[in-house]
Amino acid sequence: MGFLRRVAGLSLRDRVRSSVIREELRVEPLLLHIERSQLRWLGHLVRMPPGRLPGEVFQARPTGRRPRGRPKTRWRDYVSRIRLAVRQDTGRSSTQIKAVTGADCSPITIRRHLREKGFRNKKRLQRPRLLQRHRIARLDFARVHQTWDIERLHISNLLEYM
Repeated sequence: MGFLRRVAGLSLRDRVRSSVIREELRVEPLLLHIERSQLRWLGHLVRMPPGRLPGEVFQARPTGRRPRGRPKTRWRDYVSRIRLAVRQDTGRSSTQIKAVTGADCSPITIRRHLREKGFRNKKRLQRPRLLQRHRIARLDFARVHQTWDIERLHISNLLEYM
């Protein structure tokens, strides 16, 4: 951040927030850049043919005990956050998944990754909302066309066999 302050011609004594300097210089935060790179690498891993060393390392589960305390967040945990968000609601769009998980990648990358893992991320079909006048019109139409008397029924059955 010191480099960006020097580029902007500011010092700590000017008391300008780092976020303001980043916005003025149009520089994204470092963590955002790292996450984007990680998801890009995940896309490469998913598309790699089986048997390649990077894919094998990603799939490996080390044995042994972990040190005491809270475990550090691993890259695999970050990827599993995306999967968990999909399992909770399969009707979410990739844009909604991106917002929920905080993933900063394209929706296409999210869809591709989920498709490779066997998820079919489809939006739920919603029926269009009917206005009251349309409901009444539908019921009237059904009443007119569902009332048959015996004579009409016999004539229609006879016409089918002719």
